[in-house]
Amino acid sequence: MYDQSVNANGLKWTETELTGVAYKLLSTDPDTGAHLMLYRFAPGSVVPQHSHTHAAETAYVLEGEFIEDNKVYGPGQSFYAQPGVPHGPHRTDKGSLVLFQLSAPLDFNVI
Repeated sequence: MYDQSVNANGLKWTETELTGVAYKLLSTDPDTGAHLMLYRFAPGSVVPQHSHTHAAETAYVLEGEFIEDNKVYGPGQSFYAQPGVPHGPHRTDKGSLVLFQLSAPLDFNVI
């Protein structure tokens, strides 16, 4: 049996400091700081190129378009970055919904 369960539909969106970018925290591992988050990117939003010091990141596009390195990706596309590997900028012209898993607490180091 699962030890955690959450219905994302019942969670409120939390706005980030980046215009048009919001998230819902779905789960956190108290031992490692790993977490699963659902991100909503409004049309025209941009996440600058960045890295994470300790967290490996996996992203999975659920809806819309996700533009990475000026290439447009759609639902079903997956991305992975080891800790310290620069990625982004991420942007969208039409909006998107992306699931992110991080292996450790999130830090956001703009490059």
